[in-house]
Amino acid sequence: MNYALIFYTARKTGYCEAALNRTLDNGMMEAKNISAAVSSEDFGRQMNYCLAHYDFVVVIGDVERTDENGLMPVLSAGLGTGEKDFTSQKLMALNTATGYVLTADNKVVIVLPDEPKDIERLASVTLINYIKSVVVK
Repeated sequence: MNYALIFYTARKTGYCEAALNRTLDNGMMEAKNISAAVSSEDFGRQMNYCLAHYDFVVVIGDVERTDENGLMPVLSAGLGTGEKDFTSQKLMALNTATGYVLTADNKVVIVLPDEPKDIERLASVTLINYIKSVVVK
């Protein structure tokens, strides 16, 4: 399955991408669209494009940032105004890393922090099995 990867105000993008590749290195998934956004407007445009062209989108950024330009406030505002009602599931790893799986119809958005070790921690057996169940359909 092809997926899109968006970095939003993310640090260590190369290391994060490598950690994600190690995690998803199961031969079933490949990032076909990799982009970076530095403003909420740019992020919105990229999310709209990716959701129109891919069923699976991974977003990496500062999940803990809570101001108006933070990843989760911007993502919540953007997805809340769309046609689809996204449901969310929070991912936790060792009480230090937080991520989210957002789903609506046949669309899946996985939100991961911009720390490579946290990406690997969050990619637990549960997340990998969830991804495999979506991909195998």
